[in-house]
Amino acid sequence: MPNGSSRSTFTGAILLLLVAGLQAWVAYTGAAMTVGTYEVPVVMSWVSAGVFGFIGLLTLRAAHI
Repeated sequence: MPNGSSRSTFTGAILLLLVAGLQAWVAYTGAAMTVGTYEVPVVMSWVSAGVFGFIGLLTLRAAHI
């Protein structure tokens, strides 16, 4: 387990990867998401999962794990 600021970076990376996993699950199950009266397309969940996953991996790499 990293120390100091690396620990914070590691924690941030894990949280980003958790969000990516949850977004991928939402996209996989096809759960309907509505903002106001607008129904958000499922492809946006896939995009969000990809973006959060990519940033999470970059952050994990920055933590020197």
